[in-house]
Amino acid sequence: MAQTRKNVRSTKTKAQAFEVHNSNQLRGKEVQDIYFKTYDVRETIFSDQTGQFPTQSQSNNKYVIVMVEIDSNAILVEPMKSRKDQEMIRAYDTLVKRLQRAGVRPKKHVLDNEISENMKDHIRDQCKFTLELVPPGCHRRNAAEVAIRNFKAHFLSVLAGTADNFPPSLWDKLLPQTEITLNLLRQSNATPTISAYAHINGPFDYNKMPLAPMGCEVQVHEKTDKRGSWAYHSVDGWYLNTSPEHYRVHNCYIKNTKNTRLSDTVQFQHKSITNPEITPLDKLMRAIANCKAALQGLDGDKSNQQLNELKQIVENAQTKIHNQIATPRVQTTTPTQQQVPRVHNQQDQSLPRVQVTTTATATATATVKPAIVQPQVTHNRITRAAAQKSKYRRLRAAHTAPINCPNQPPAKSTRSHTAKIAKSAIPTFVASTTPKPDTSHRSNRVSRLKQPTKATITRNLHQALSAQLQTPKGRKAFMQQFKQMERETERALAVLDEESGKLLKYKQLMTHPKYKKDWQVSAADEFGRLAQGVGGRIKNPTDTFTFIREEDIPRDRKKDVTYGSFTCSVRPEKADPNRTRFTAGGDKINYPGEVATPTAEMLVAKILFNSVISTPGAKFMTMDISNFYLMTPLLRPEYIRVKLIDLPEEIIQEYKLREKANKKGCIFLKVVKGMYGLPQAGLLANQLLEKRLNKHGYYQSKIIPGLWKHKTRPIQFTLVVDDFGVKYVGKEHADHLKRVLEEHYKVTADWAGERYVGIHLKWDYDKRQCHLYMPGYVKKSLIQFGHKLEENLKQNQPFPHTPIKYGAKKQYAKEAKQSPPLDARNKKFIQKVCGKLLFLARAVDSTLLTPISAIAAQCAEPTEETMKQTKQLLDYIASQEEAVITYNKSSMILAVHSDASYLSEPKARSRAGGHFFLSHDTDNPPNNGAILNIAHIIKHVMSSATEAELAALYIMAREAVYIRIILEEMGHKQPPTPIQTDNAMAEGVINSKITPKRTKAMDMRFHWLRDRE
Repeated sequence: MAQTRKNVRSTKTKAQAFEVHNSNQLRGKEVQDIYFKTYDVRETIFSDQTGQFPTQSQSNNKYVIVMVEIDSNAILVEPMKSRKDQEMIRAYDTLVKRLQRAGVRPKKHVLDNEISENMKDHIRDQCKFTLELVPPGCHRRNAAEVAIRNFKAHFLSVLAGTADNFPPSLWDKLLPQTEITLNLLRQSNATPTISAYAHINGPFDYNKMPLAPMGCEVQVHEKTDKRGSWAYHSVDGWYLNTSPEHYRVHNCYIKNTKNTRLSDTVQFQHKSITNPEITPLDKLMRAIANCKAALQGLDGDKSNQQLNELKQIVENAQTKIHNQIATPRVQTTTPTQQQVPRVHNQQDQSLPRVQVTTTATATATATVKPAIVQPQVTHNRITRAAAQKSKYRRLRAAHTAPINCPNQPPAKSTRSHTAKIAKSAIPTFVASTTPKPDTSHRSNRVSRLKQPTKATITRNLHQALSAQLQTPKGRKAFMQQFKQMERETERALAVLDEESGKLLKYKQLMTHPKYKKDWQVSAADEFGRLAQGVGGRIKNPTDTFTFIREEDIPRDRKKDVTYGSFTCSVRPEKADPNRTRFTAGGDKINYPGEVATPTAEMLVAKILFNSVISTPGAKFMTMDISNFYLMTPLLRPEYIRVKLIDLPEEIIQEYKLREKANKKGCIFLKVVKGMYGLPQAGLLANQLLEKRLNKHGYYQSKIIPGLWKHKTRPIQFTLVVDDFGVKYVGKEHADHLKRVLEEHYKVTADWAGERYVGIHLKWDYDKRQCHLYMPGYVKKSLIQFGHKLEENLKQNQPFPHTPIKYGAKKQYAKEAKQSPPLDARNKKFIQKVCGKLLFLARAVDSTLLTPISAIAAQCAEPTEETMKQTKQLLDYIASQEEAVITYNKSSMILAVHSDASYLSEPKARSRAGGHFFLSHDTDNPPNNGAILNIAHIIKHVMSSATEAELAALYIMAREAVYIRIILEEMGHKQPPTPIQTDNAMAEGVINSKITPKRTKAMDMRFHWLRDRE
């Protein structure tokens, strides 16, 4: 395939000479009278929604809103994800905006009674339309009902003409061209001589926008700068629609990339469209007509050519009929009963079409030589998969009209050849690119941090981290951060009983009649992996511990005996989704050595995601090491006590544990290798991994925990416990890391990189975008807390706001409400909600940070007002759609937005907010998805709004320093970092434009910021 040439079809109109008529010839001639018909412009629109489409689209669309503009008679459609008010208003505004752009400005809107009050207010207040509802139960008064019927009939005919392998989930991509073709066929009411499309958009230019069969298979040309030297010149895809914004450009869906692409060079593969052929019935009727003409003496040809042809066709038909009778699997129907079959298989074909070798002419003496084709019937067993067609295909077959014709096989252009379409398992969604910030109301004053030398940063931070880990307090703080991350991950993956809405723990799962069988096997497998196997199912047990008696424990170590705990979680990405983990109680072990384990935090992982899409040719994949902690020998053995009733019966019988149990029914374990829960296991496993990787050129950053690089290869990865998030340029480098790990560990690789640290990732390497989301997390949380949203309730704010008193000379403090305190049970409930949603807020939904921070500040002494705020937060997440963060390609330059709210929190406290993103090196960097959001209550009381803004700048700049270090370690050089604020006084103080009197706290922040500049 080659690129289409230019100037193939010109749109320039050729100049023509004016025709000169002789007006003298018109004198004295009678002319007909001309009558005019007056049409009153109604300026009215009707709208309604269709029912739910059988297949959810890849953009999560399920419904279609249909709008009719009466004057033009045009039908406009827009897909919708749901029937919620927010989505309805979005689709409605889209259609109204299209009409207004075309110069059509309706004044009245007629629709059904099934409409919310929010939608009514939007139509009256925002759109300024006169609203009219049809009488209850009288839907025929709504012109949109007829429009829906016409649109559905037209759209079904479009779907029936798509390719057999066209994905049903792309149905919403066909709507734009479907609307064009439908309006080209409709007549304008105001101007009957033009189409509805021409009334709205002007004459349709077929040269600019060529129309092709929607859903047809195509070969899309691959441009020279996008393909290799010996690569194919085209890729497979399906045609979606013509692009109205380009000249002769088609919008196609590419099979490999699973995304749309615009191309001006497309080869259509009309496999299901055939040229018109002469059927055996046509030949028979033609021969009979020729015989009749010959008998009546109308034909001068005395040859018996037509009679021989008739005889040949009859013999051919008799042979086929004979074969049909001999084959019981082939079923024939009468002409009035034959329909397009619902499910296709090879046994349903009755007669193959007879091919012709010559083309018949229009004269009676034409020579027609039909080729005699013997029917071939293949007897294949109809598999179960072939008989189960998708709901989308059944809908298409159900709306196909019966064919009233003689018994003959269907042509190739009919829809009887349906094929099974496998639904994609990848959730799709539509994530819009984050728009540029509106800075019209914000100050353009920007403060920049100068770049310290790399040697100074490395030396200072390395000394600070070393000093922190050397002190007991520092090690304790580091371990608390690590354990907090483990607790958040554990809560996110807990086992949820959907019937009761409760999180089930190990003992409940072992006795629950529904889950008992599966989780007893899972627990036995866990002990088999840690011990010496079980039931012959474990190929390579780790020999982590052995079962011993109580008297086998040394006397000096009996004080160090700890307990064992069980954690159950569901891990869909694992080979065995039901995962039971046996851990040691690390808080009871007195280990004399170092225990702090370096691990990457979520911020480092998000920066790595941005680095992947911003580096040319880079891709992302994940790897997981099985039993990572179970392979490292301990420097000294540890001892664990477990109750016999907590062990699976299969383990008790195989290891004869009842003989080793003490009088209290406890069994003891001697641990000789690292396992989960031991405080030293993580560090020992990490040190052993680092030693093994160093041999092959991999090394861990000395200042960024969990960030790994290679000395020569273009590869970087973050390590969180045993999960690797790998950025690579060239698959051979990722294969090298995988081979190195497989020498010592069992590695599971996900080359698509669709999930990491509990976050789902959707990579679009063509557009250089990455979408972060957590599907099902909110639903699972609501079930866990037993929270249901009230009917017809939609909560759009996560926390009660403070009403603004415009024009007030003084802003008075909000009086504290004397609300009754909560009991311990409700207090625990609020703490669980904050802990559960904090992970979601830090990962993808930053709108939850402020309410969680405000509620968490009250958790020490919660009241009924705190519970009311918590319920509002749960209503908010139940009302809103799932959050998605989109990262776009950038220059990896850090930019920060800072703000503060003065005296907005209880006890005269202020709040600081920050937005950190990666953008380009410009004065006003365009916005991007956040790598970090801060919603922090300032600890000290601020004396003025300027001091609050200055404190916020201090907090954001302090965080920006560490992020700059991470970016430098990843190889992204940083110019001075711009920090944007909307407070002119704070900006003037920092940039030495103003010299006010400062408090000591304000003076400290001022000099710190000035020193960093």
